[in-house]
Amino acid sequence: MNLLNIRQKIIDFPNNSGVYLFKDNLGKIIYIGKAKNLKKRVTSYFATRVTLWTVQMLQQEAFDVDFFVTKSEHAALILEAELVKKYQPKFNTLLKDGQPALYLLFTIYKKIPEFKIVRTRKEAGEYIGPFLNAKHVRNIYNLIKKKFRLLLCKSKIKTGCLDYHLEICAGNCKDDFELDSYLFRLNLAIKAIKGDLKNINKIIDDQIANAIKKMAFEEARELNQFKNSVIFIKDIIDEKFKTNNVLPDLAFKTSTMASQNISANEAAKEIKNILNLDLLPIKIDCFDISHFQSREIVGSCIRFVNSVAEPKSFRRFKIKTLIEQNDYAALAEIVQRRYKNGDYPDLIIIDGGIGQLNAVLHLVGDTSIASLAKREELLFLPNSNIGIKITANTPGGKTILALRDYAHHFAITYHRFKRDRLA
Repeated sequence: MNLLNIRQKIIDFPNNSGVYLFKDNLGKIIYIGKAKNLKKRVTSYFATRVTLWTVQMLQQEAFDVDFFVTKSEHAALILEAELVKKYQPKFNTLLKDGQPALYLLFTIYKKIPEFKIVRTRKEAGEYIGPFLNAKHVRNIYNLIKKKFRLLLCKSKIKTGCLDYHLEICAGNCKDDFELDSYLFRLNLAIKAIKGDLKNINKIIDDQIANAIKKMAFEEARELNQFKNSVIFIKDIIDEKFKTNNVLPDLAFKTSTMASQNISANEAAKEIKNILNLDLLPIKIDCFDISHFQSREIVGSCIRFVNSVAEPKSFRRFKIKTLIEQNDYAALAEIVQRRYKNGDYPDLIIIDGGIGQLNAVLHLVGDTSIASLAKREELLFLPNSNIGIKITANTPGGKTILALRDYAHHFAITYHRFKRDRLA
């Protein structure tokens, strides 16, 4: 052990909470720990009367020590778990094999988003967490699913399953599943967990006013129940997490990557090979159209850079040149408007088939372009009638499908907003 080197370093250690890392003479991390007071904790390893054999072995092999400062002791616990999982130090045993943290996940980029509780950040969506108290977070999860009817059914029953009639199932088992209503409740759930009561109350109050105006009193009653549920859930979260200092500083993170474990470079290489492109498609745009009964047509364009969404480059469009539905003309309008000042990506993907692709081909210059047909998940290239099957089993496939789903969600969210304003 390079005792002199370590003791000199400890002098500069802060008295803050954080994580410390012992390294061997090759720079490899051999132990990771957390501390309420970094300086005090690391100093204790070199007390004169250390009797634990594990500490004695650590002393023999340690050559250097480093640290990260965190906002709280609990945040240090989260960071410790993540670093141990990543580096697998040989002197750590408690946190090596498992992932102690839990996340609440809203897969908001799917056609029918789902509310889940997960241990790893693999899927695209909005993650809330991490949480370490599994019992409390599972109780919150079950409560929210019940209060906002977010359970997605695996059955297909025309009139709805038993859980639907017991007001537990979301109703996706029915032929006439009300997706807009489900998305509305899902949005309330996200805001409820985040404690965004001001916005929730305004959203619900506006919906109640619209329901009363239409004399839909049963709908107004249900909305009022949701309002009460939000308050109830916030109180539970405050009691279980915040007052017990269990809700970490790292909470309310979001992930818009196609997958946290996907290598953006691998995805770009795969897409380049699939489409036979000259350059790696680092910057990719995706367009989608949304309408209601062929009216109120809107469009969206979202952008991924290195497989990660870049919200500042997102665009929403109200179709100006059409009254009745014409997807081809609508796409041509929004593509032309999006690139009127340049800012072309490396690749453009159109949500649609060959017809949609041909409708905009003349508007993109030398930019590479393809279209993705929803039902078959087939990718079409210019001047080809043969589609390329895309699956979510590869980095490139996941990125392309995440782009399409994200664009679709972005379009229908804007469309729903416009309809609500007209209601």
